[in-house]
Parts: sequence; structure tokens; C-alpha cells
Amino acid sequence: MVSHHRQKEFEDAGLSRLHLVDLDGAKAGAIQNLKVLEEIATATKLQIDFGGGVKKEQDIKEIYKAFPKLKFIHFINKKCKMAGYIGG
Repeated sequence: MVSHHRQKEFEDAGLSRLHLVDLDGAKAGAIQNLKVLEEIATATKLQIDFGGGVKKEQDIKEIYKAFPKLKFIHFINKKCKMAGYIGG
């Protein structure tokens, strides 16, 4: 995963939005890199789309509580046959 220093470079170059995927979380079926999300969210003003390992409603609530500036959370729940985006 790219460090938050690289994300700051993207922001300084004029980008305003970042699509961040926790590939470890997607593989494990549970969020693994919440600390990285936290570092990027606090170090930049980027609007962040986040996904990877988001499987439960509680995951979504915790992410939005911790990072209210997130634009979208991408999720898949095969058990409930749900997939989608939350945010706006």
C-alpha cells in the first residue's frame, strides 16, 4: 500500500479524490489496514473512496464514525447477497 506521504504528493499535484482498496482486507474478509486509512484521512484533505474487507454493517458504521469525510465505502456481503456503495 502507498504511504500517506505519497498521497500528500498526489494532493499537492491537484488531485482531490483517492480510491483506496484494502487488498489484505479483501483477501482476509475483514478490514486489515484501518490504520493506513486513518493516516491518509488525517494527513490529507483528499475525498476518499474506501473498500476491501468491508463485510458487515458494523464495519460501515465504525468507518464512518472514525472518518466522516469518506465519500464512499465499497462493500460486498455474499451471505446476504449485497454489494454496493454507501456515501455521497
